[in-house]
Amino acid sequence: MSTRSTIARPRGDGWEGGYIHSDGYPTGVGQEIWKLVHETFNGDGEAFLKEYLDKHPSGWSSFPDNCYCHHPDWAARADHKEPMPVRSTEDKTNTPLFQEWVYIVAPRVMTILKSHPLPAEDSYTWVVIEQVDFSGPEPDWADIEKRGEDLCHAAWKKNRPREAA
Repeated sequence: MSTRSTIARPRGDGWEGGYIHSDGYPTGVGQEIWKLVHETFNGDGEAFLKEYLDKHPSGWSSFPDNCYCHHPDWAARADHKEPMPVRSTEDKTNTPLFQEWVYIVAPRVMTILKSHPLPAEDSYTWVVIEQVDFSGPEPDWADIEKRGEDLCHAAWKKNRPREAA
């Protein structure tokens, strides 16, 4: 099963970004964003977004190696020719249920969101798990991932429907 995620930039009072189909957890995509921002873009989140979001509007099968808009197996398909933006405003294809992790990259910080179940059946929201300063030390990606998963699991356990006695 894929762990879907989004790389995004702040937009108004929300965010807008690109879809990633696989390996979206912090020890995958989060750590890779950190590495690229530091090693390739000298800590500049906006330069990272120009290269990995703006130049790949159809999103990624797996980040950063297989984008839908340039990979030869996908680029020829009609359903991968149009941009597929993901926005913080929900619609049928973009809900926290289907976007498990969101990485909002700003010029100097990255905010990491995790999908989180609500008491209503099949209802989710995003919650902030961590805000990472690109000028600080590299975070413990496994800890961020565990905190996100633990929070989600605890909420699910608390909110799951109970069997009638």
